[in-house]
Amino acid sequence: MLQLFVYRFLGIFILSFIFQGLFWNEEVSLNLLIFSSLLSILSIILEIESWKNKTIIVVAIGTFTALISTVLHYSTISFIAFYISALIGIGLLLESRTKLLFFAFLSGISKPFFIIGVELEKFLLPETNTKKEEEVNSEYYFFKRIKLFLLPLVIFSVFFILFKWGNHVFNKITDDIGYYFLTIFNYISFQKIPCMLLGAGISCIILLRIKNDYWLKREGEQEEKLYRERKKTNMIQYTTLSLKNEYWIGIITLIMVNSLCIFINTIDIFWLWINFDAKNIQDFAKMVHDGTYILIFTILLSMGVLIYFFRGNLNFIPKNKLLLQLAYLWLLQNVFMALSVGLRTWYYIHERGLAYKRIGVLIFLVLTLFGIFSLYIKIKQQKTFYFLWNVNIKSVYLMLIFMSWIDWESWIVSHNINYTKNYQDFDMEFLITRSDKTLSILQENWNKIPKNIQTKYFYYQETGYNIATNYEEYLKARVKKFKEKKQKQTWRSWNYAEYQAYELLK
Repeated sequence: MLQLFVYRFLGIFILSFIFQGLFWNEEVSLNLLIFSSLLSILSIILEIESWKNKTIIVVAIGTFTALISTVLHYSTISFIAFYISALIGIGLLLESRTKLLFFAFLSGISKPFFIIGVELEKFLLPETNTKKEEEVNSEYYFFKRIKLFLLPLVIFSVFFILFKWGNHVFNKITDDIGYYFLTIFNYISFQKIPCMLLGAGISCIILLRIKNDYWLKREGEQEEKLYRERKKTNMIQYTTLSLKNEYWIGIITLIMVNSLCIFINTIDIFWLWINFDAKNIQDFAKMVHDGTYILIFTILLSMGVLIYFFRGNLNFIPKNKLLLQLAYLWLLQNVFMALSVGLRTWYYIHERGLAYKRIGVLIFLVLTLFGIFSLYIKIKQQKTFYFLWNVNIKSVYLMLIFMSWIDWESWIVSHNINYTKNYQDFDMEFLITRSDKTLSILQENWNKIPKNIQTKYFYYQETGYNIATNYEEYLKARVKKFKEKKQKQTWRSWNYAEYQAYELLK
């Protein structure tokens, strides 16, 4: 056990130096892949039993998938996917029996605070031994420990000096070692110490093994299969709604909302799916934004109502076929409403181009459709809310990893320049303020943008001041600044997206 602790401590010490060497005055990119790989290899060596868990292996693959995409695409979503996946992995390493990824994420994000809490508890509340024969004076104990290390060190130093004086080869070797040792200390500066401490802290979070089964216990209280609860009746329960009354409330509610949904979906069929014409709409953006957000909220609220009605014993009431059929009909209508929201967004993209929120809405709708399907399974197979939570968290995680593999920003810029039909509402300020990797796309397709937009003035903020310039001059200034930045960077900050942009801009 002590030997394993020494290995962990030595690994943390070495990784702190490596972290400082990789990240000091560099952007996070290839260095993150190298450091994470080293940290993972060391974690596998020290935690080989935990790494035999299949969930950990899947999450590790997802984490490195997102990590590789950060080096390729250098996108914000890739970094987010990596950090979230890494925290889930940390939580699973801490307690490999955790099944719910959300609990694993909470365990991973709370581990640094848990480590600090444990160490503070050891410092503030040291263990005391009440046995009289083991009681020792603290001062005597301190000097006893000092003597244990001091005496061998003194003897070693005496022989070291004697051998150094008596053997010229040994003297030269020790001088060379001393020179390199001093070089290392010259390499370390006070400014770099916080960077080293950050690396040591990250390594501690991964490598230190501290038991924390809080979230595992919370998960242990949950079950996926729903069982009927038999309760003893008393006088108080007679004043509340009986299960039969709740059944009829469910029937009436579902009939009413299904009728309303049929009416709404019929309107969408004739107005949106068959006879839609964007030219006849005065405020197209308002129509899409307001309608989309309200319909999404409506779908989520519908799912919440069904979860409430099928939360318990209503699943087991005899002859509840009508209630189930009405629930399935409502789910089917929610699917159609989700598709209508997707069609609205698609029309908007066709007219105004791509944007983060528009893409986000489509991705959210895919997750919503999966959520509706999982709710159907929950009702049909009499599952619990924990089942819904578990499968939908996994779907969100997989979607996040998938999203990390697409270079959304470059795709948005390229699509909006090449497929815009009406430049009257063209959002040039949005495109020209994207990340540096899109500069090559802008410069390559600059002639496709009308001259009146190229020379249009706009205000941007820099060093606390609003500066007015036209888009053409701003693009040239950004390209120049980007080239200067890349010339100063080393291989540690390398990423393919900016490398490709830099090569095209030469």
